[in-house]
Amino acid sequence: MREVAAELGNTPAVCRSSYIDPRIVDRYHEGTIIEMPGDARASDEAIRDRVEQAVLDLLRGQGSRAAAAA
Repeated sequence: MREVAAELGNTPAVCRSSYIDPRIVDRYHEGTIIEMPGDARASDEAIRDRVEQAVLDLLRGQGSRAAAAA
């Protein structure tokens, strides 16, 4: 949350309430995360597509620790 806030120039509270879907925070507190493939900050469109799909799967309740790595 702090990294996103710093990148956007906001506080963690603003990011949490304005930019981050509450289900992402809920899944994190449940221990469900996605593994970021390779360089998570890369501009590679294929990596972004895989990460975006993993986030959608996570929001649908299908996410797992290995979702983005597949």
